[in-house]
Amino acid sequence: MKYKFVIIICLLVFFGIINSSFGQTDYQNYPYDSNKPAFVIPGKGFMEYGVSIGLGASNCSKQQNGDYGVLNAYLSAERYFSNRWGLKVDLTYDRKGWNGLYNNEYKFKLNYLTIPVMANWHFGRTRKWYLGFGPYIGFLLNHNMQEEDFNSIDGGLAFGIGVKLPINPRVKFFIEMDGQDGFANVISKNERPIYSSGVSSSNISRVSLNIGINF
Repeated sequence: MKYKFVIIICLLVFFGIINSSFGQTDYQNYPYDSNKPAFVIPGKGFMEYGVSIGLGASNCSKQQNGDYGVLNAYLSAERYFSNRWGLKVDLTYDRKGWNGLYNNEYKFKLNYLTIPVMANWHFGRTRKWYLGFGPYIGFLLNHNMQEEDFNSIDGGLAFGIGVKLPINPRVKFFIEMDGQDGFANVISKNERPIYSSGVSSSNISRVSLNIGINF
């Protein structure tokens, strides 16, 4: 695929940022009940990493179709600028798609490497809650339709809300709901009407419930 080089560069940059940022921590311990785990409130310069999986649904606009169930995997890194604001970058193996026409006979399955870049606002007394929003770009890895053409790049708005639950002072379990609303047309101009019903412009969206670990 012609975008493999771009994907490899993105991976190298992502893990380069992680590697260069170890040891750059500035945080404080919020007073806590001795019977409960401590919770670290990150401060300026703090780096936090995460790994998670999510289960959700995807759909395509301007198509008469049903939702397509998806299972996604995430790696993340967030740099804090204060105890309320941070910049988070994800690398996501993002499965998207939709069920097609004729009693959902056609199942469109598109697999992306998606990179959201989100501003995270942390709120609550111990900053356990967070709300994120920002752009994303997705690179199409493969799809299951031999006769259908899809554009290689997707992009749009990413958003999410979640809560972190302390396991120990440094490790947290988190639950979040995240979504993506695509602005780009995923169907190529060369698409065949039998599959897309002659629609030449369609945007793909996804919503997912995720669980994971921050450290």
